Amino acid sequence: ATHGRRPAHAADLQLRENSDFHEVLADGHLVLGPRSRVRAWAHADKTLLLGESCVAARRLTSDHGIALAHDCCFQWVQAPVIVFGRPRTHQHPDRDLRQRRLPAHAPLKDARPWGPQGWQVDGDCIIQGGQRFTGSLLVTGVLSIGAGALLEGDVKAHKGIVIGEHAHVTGSVVSDHSIRVFNEAVIGGPLVSESMLQLGVGVRLGSLRAPTRMSAQVILAAGGVTAHGSVRAAQTGLVWGLA
Repeated sequence: ATHGRRPAHAADLQLRENSDFHEVLADGHLVLGPRSRVRAWAHADKTLLLGESCVAARRLTSDHGIALAHDCCFQWVQAPVIVFGRPRTHQHPDRDLRQRRLPAHAPLKDARPWGPQGWQVDGDCIIQGGQRFTGSLLVTGVLSIGAGALLEGDVKAHKGIVIGEHAHVTGSVVSDHSIRVFNEAVIGGPLVSESMLQLGVGVRLGSLRAPTRMSAQVILAAGGVTAHGSVRAAQTGLVWGLA
């Protein structure tokens, strides 16, 4: 095992398994071996790679990209590209729903105007799968967005949000309770929960051109989740699932 503090201007670094540092900083690429621990801050001017079961107790940053293997624990991660677990090698052909001619969603029952081009729904709300809904939503109950749906706007639901497989929300997704995002869904804006975020395989957040942020008390990210910008778990974050 390797222990201590690395100098702030080291070149490329590849550290052994079970390394333990307060800070480790690299001008080039930085690779942390399996089961390593960084107690305060790890930074790479190029790429930062964490082996399986690493623990980043506070902050990870990179000017290029960060990849965390399965079973890694994290708290605050910031980079243009952040990949959790094994990256996806292909994309579903219907991944960008904005290019498809989805049928328009029917008006929501008992919805009333909320802000410019928005709607408020008292109680729970369901956006049907495979349909396009235009406008922001404020829901006092639980919001469910069906598989393959496209919601063009921001959403906020007080009691929780469920986003189905291959669904796409172009704006922000915010809830006081937990948010669950199923496989291959896409979210363009900030993803914020006061409780827990659970992200399925291949979920995508933001883009290189439009980085965003994700935050919650607890974040569980499956393999292939890709984020652009900042990810912050106030208590703990975990990369779960298969390697």
